[in-house]
Amino acid sequence: MGGDESYACASAAAIGFGKSGARAYDSILRLYREREAVAQVAPGFLQALVETGEARAWAELIRASVYGKHPWLRRRAVEQLVRKLKDQQDEEGFKTLLSLLEDKSFHMRRAAIGSLEDLGDPRAVEALEKRAATEPDARIRGAAAAAVLKLRKSTPSK
Repeated sequence: MGGDESYACASAAAIGFGKSGARAYDSILRLYREREAVAQVAPGFLQALVETGEARAWAELIRASVYGKHPWLRRRAVEQLVRKLKDQQDEEGFKTLLSLLEDKSFHMRRAAIGSLEDLGDPRAVEALEKRAATEPDARIRGAAAAAVLKLRKSTPSK
């Protein structure tokens, strides 16, 4: 990306390049795939893909959120999924967030709950209720129950 090889500079440069629009997508995707294993820089490149505004970024976000990827990358993928879902509906992206409620990682289940709460979509209530009822960890149960209450308060009654 240039002369400075620091992770922060590489991520910032990629995000800035992404803001130039859709024409940057293929170049950023190539760079992202080359650096995907570098946990310190890959999340920035993932965000850069979203910044391009390209619909193809959905697939990369979903791929980056799966169990087995680096936790930093997975967290950024969830953050960016929510960001994109606030701008445009995508059933696969929403289902990905819901599926993360069942993730093996405590941190990803917690991130999924917070993300679904932040998204404010009442379709998440049933899945959050299930998580609150079946989760072995009290912190996750509490977070899921709180998210359900918040979503119910913000959803107008029919």
